[in-house]
Parts: sequence; structure tokens; C-alpha cells
Amino acid sequence: MNDLLLKYMDEAIDIISNSKNIFIVSHINPDGDSIGSSLSLAQALIKMNKNVFLLSADIIPNDYVFLPKIDLFKNYDESLGIIDLIIAVDSSDIDRLGKNKSLISKSNFIINIDHHITNSNFGHINIIDSKSAATGELIYYLIKRMNISIDKDIATNIYVAINTDTGRFSYESVSSDTHRIAAELIDTGIDIKYININLYEKSSIERTNLFIKSLATLQTYSNNRIATIKVNQNLLKESNADISDTEGIVSFIRNIEPVEVSCLLKELDRNEIKISIRSKEYVDVASICEEFNGGGHIRAAGCTIYENIETAEDIIVKEIMKNLRWLNVNGIINFNKPKGMTSHDAVYYFRRLLKIKKVGHTGTLDPNATGVLPICIGKGTRVSEYLLNADKEYIGCLILGSETDTQDSSGDVVNISNVEVSEEEIINSFKKFKGHSSQIPPMYSAIRHKGKKLYELAREGKIVEREPRNINIYELTILEIEDNRRIYFYTKCSRGTYIRTLCNDIGRDLGTYGHMSDLKRVGVGNFKIEESLSIDYLNNIDMEEIKGLIMPIDMVLESLDKVIIDKKYFKQIINGVIIPIENIDFNHNDYIRVYCDDKFIGIGEIIKKNNKEFIKMDKVFI
Repeated sequence: MNDLLLKYMDEAIDIISNSKNIFIVSHINPDGDSIGSSLSLAQALIKMNKNVFLLSADIIPNDYVFLPKIDLFKNYDESLGIIDLIIAVDSSDIDRLGKNKSLISKSNFIINIDHHITNSNFGHINIIDSKSAATGELIYYLIKRMNISIDKDIATNIYVAINTDTGRFSYESVSSDTHRIAAELIDTGIDIKYININLYEKSSIERTNLFIKSLATLQTYSNNRIATIKVNQNLLKESNADISDTEGIVSFIRNIEPVEVSCLLKELDRNEIKISIRSKEYVDVASICEEFNGGGHIRAAGCTIYENIETAEDIIVKEIMKNLRWLNVNGIINFNKPKGMTSHDAVYYFRRLLKIKKVGHTGTLDPNATGVLPICIGKGTRVSEYLLNADKEYIGCLILGSETDTQDSSGDVVNISNVEVSEEEIINSFKKFKGHSSQIPPMYSAIRHKGKKLYELAREGKIVEREPRNINIYELTILEIEDNRRIYFYTKCSRGTYIRTLCNDIGRDLGTYGHMSDLKRVGVGNFKIEESLSIDYLNNIDMEEIKGLIMPIDMVLESLDKVIIDKKYFKQIINGVIIPIENIDFNHNDYIRVYCDDKFIGIGEIIKKNNKEFIKMDKVFI
């Protein structure tokens, strides 16, 4: 958990401590995460002797009536008293509070606790973490930070919150922290068997009938990559079921091969259709639902369309189809990262822009640095390792006379010197750092030490010994010297070179101190700053234009020799069979680009057996 999130939690605890009447509100159509999170938080606040009122916008589904203290849920009425504080749980937007939205104006303060990536930050304090697998995780950490013991009842509710929102701990959002939390909850003595029976091994006749009847409405689109099911009011009446009995249908149809996106349309009223969408691997359904003022997670989201159910189906299917167009788009975008954006932020930006999940970067670029950050799309993510190893080019600025704890201008100054140096001394010092050398990575870096990132240890005030790394600075050229204090330079260097550390080391070599003030990455392998694309440019062109700017995968691999194989070997080689090299001229690199009929197949490896050479595919991209 990052420092900022902990800060917000501490601020929330202060507000809670000074509040008497606390109202906890969950979202419309409450699920296991919203119910379990709300109940566990309510129980914890009761232990603090707070007057707690737990409100639900809708009827609690039968699946969750077994939860301890479920009777804490009430409907709001004026007699409940003055609202000192509202805590919104698991609600991505204020409209998700339903009928309880009106209470916001009656409250002195709002705390918003959620894990949805689409959260609108509507609270005075927003404890939002999209990396958490469920809001239940955040509630767990908050209760622990309040020093309130997690008893069996609280643990049961948190466990249900996490269990249900992670698909029984099966979704990609699940982390090692998720499992550690679950283990601690289990250690309180909760009855796992009882929980799972109530959640997953009970189904009423009504729900079963609805499930059977709903399958008759199954429709598929786009070569069976989209599947929809419609549940209207007539179907509910025929089955003697209610809306809550639709739970699980959308996930069931997602599991059909080759479905990528499943969609359940539920008729709440004639022209009010609640839509739940799930995706299997590629499509970001949260961004789809955002088009209709909804939201959720990358793999699970929802929205409402105010049309009849047939029209709503047509609308949502067309929107999903737009996103499926990107499934076969693979390659690399030469992105010009702006200052202040992390590499993770850049990946998130492209996931939202392209509405697909399979996006990755090619090596971290510091938030304060700008410039070339190749972004891999689709199957292009499989060649990121080649770009990680590529040489890098930078234009930077070294400030002499002061040293910071981060070795750049974002850190705190730790040393100052008035030592003056000449231009000649600066030139001679720069010459010393050209070529092969070793470099000790900075404490403020993402390198791990015993499972923990160095910058995390640095923030705790800990300094650990770091192993020197071999680097190679191919070029190091001074561009401009201002007042023998500010030096602008260009460098081309190997992977793993920290320019911040280079600036720090040059300062020390000159008998003074130094830190990096500015850094622009102008090249990564074949990707140059002149050809990079800015956010402003990308935001002002349409999707088809963006698609045309994605460079093919094999462009990244131009340093590898190209081999064209005979068509007769095509099926064999893509299925892992070793084939002989026949009359092929190349430089005998370990890896090669393999083509057939001028179509890029993938990366092959040279195998030597009995003084003969063969090709075996290392990565196939077709």
C-alpha cells in the first residue's frame, strides 16, 4: 500500500473518530463486495462506540442473508438523526448510491472507499485503489489501521467481500496480498465450508428455472466472440424469480469458447435496461460501460441504457464490436511520454485509448523524465524483452553544487558545496565516464532487495548495500555549459544505466556535488524522439489513424538477421519442429527473424547438431 493511500486512511480515521452518527451506504444492486465490506466496517465502528446506520439502496439478495449482522441494513428515515459522516463503500460514482444519493447534501462529510478504476472521486476523502482485488481489501487495511480487532464475524464479511469479487480468488486482480489477507481471515476461525455452501452450492427452483429459460435467449455475434442473454420482466414472472437470481449468468456464458465478451441485459423497467459485461482476456469492458455513464473493472463492468431491451442489445453489441476490432492489432507505438506521467500511467492511458488490456511498456522511464517510451500492443508485448535490452539515448542536464537523496531535482537536498570548477575540469571529468564501467544503482529505484523495492526501503529511511552493475556508456558529449554549473549533455548507453547516478558520480569526481535536473530520452533502439507521438496528437486523431501508426512487431527486431523459409516447412516450424537451414546466408546470430512468403512468423533460434544447423521457433506471432 502506497504512502498516499495510508495518508488518506489516517485522515479518514481522524474524521471517523470525531463523528458520532455515521451512515454507511452501498451501491444499487448490491453485490458480495459492497455488502460484506459495508457490514464489516459497520461492525468495526460499533466497536468504537459509534452510532452506525447501514443503508442499502436495494433489497439484499438472498445469497447474502446468511452473513453475520445482516440485520444492520436499514432503510433511511428522518428519525435516524443528524448525519455527521457518510461513508460510501464500493461505489464508483455518486449516482451508484441510488435513492441514498439524496443524503449526500445532508451530511457534513463524505468518505469514499472503492477499488474501481472508474471511480469519480466524489468524496471529501477518497480512499481509492484500483490495484486492490476488492473493496474488502481496503476495508481490511482500514480496520487494522484503526487498531480494531478483527473477530470471526468481521472476518467472515471481509472474506465474502473478497471471495465474491475475485471469482473465488481466480481473477487476474488477485495478488499475493489478497491471499495473505484471506489467510489471516481464515485464522480467525471462520467457517469456509459454510460460506462456500451458502454462496455457491445453493440454488432455488426459481433461480434454476430462470437460468434454463434465459439460455434460450442466447445470441452470439462476431464469429461467436460476443455472447448476449436477455432477461425481461416476463421471463422473471414465468420463473417466479427476481433480478438478483440472474447472478452468475453473465460469467457462465463468458466461459463458452470462443467468447471473449459476454453481456447480460436485465429489464428493470420497459425502457431501463441494466447491463452487466464480462471479458475473458483482451477487452477492457470498463471503458465500454463508461460510454454509457457506467464503469467497473477491466474484466467486469456495468451500465444502464434507457431503451427497450432489443434496442439496448443492438447498441451495446455495436459498442463491443468497436473494441473487438483491436484484438488482431499487434505492434509497437513510439510514445513521447510527458513529464509527470509514470510508465504505469502510460500503459493505463493506452489501455483506455485502445480499450484493450494487453498493453505493456518496455522499461521504466522516471516520472520526471520525458521522451521515448515504446508501448507494446497485443502480441507486441512478447517482444518487450528485446527493447528492454536495447541501447538508450538521452539528453540531460547536470546541476553542480548540490546533491539530493534521489539524485535528481525531485528529492531533498542532502549536501551543498561552494567548490568552483573550470570548464576544462568538467570536460575532462566527462571523458572519464565514457566506456565500460560499473555503477551502483540509486536507493530510489525499482530494483528489488529481498522482495522489496529499493525506493520503498528508502522511504522508510533504510539504506541497503547494492551490488555494482556493469554498464557501457558508448557516447557522452557535452552540449552546453552555463556558468560552469549547469551542463547539458547527450549520452548513448547500455541497459541498466542510471543517468541520475551518472550525474551524481560526475559531481563527486569534480570534488563537489551534482544532481540531474532534467532528462529526455531521445532514443530506444530504433525508436527515435523525432518519430514519437505525443498525447495531444493521439487525443486529436481517430482510432483508424492510430491503428495506422502502430509499427509492426518485426520492426523492433531489425537487429536480428532475416531468414525466409520454404513453404513446405511452414506447418512444421510453427508447431515446434526443428527444420534444417538450406542455402541461407546470415551472420549466425543466436536468434533470427523467420519469414515465410514474406510474412513474419516469429523469432527462431539457431540449433547446431552434428555439424549441421537447424532452426527452431522461440516465439511464434501468427
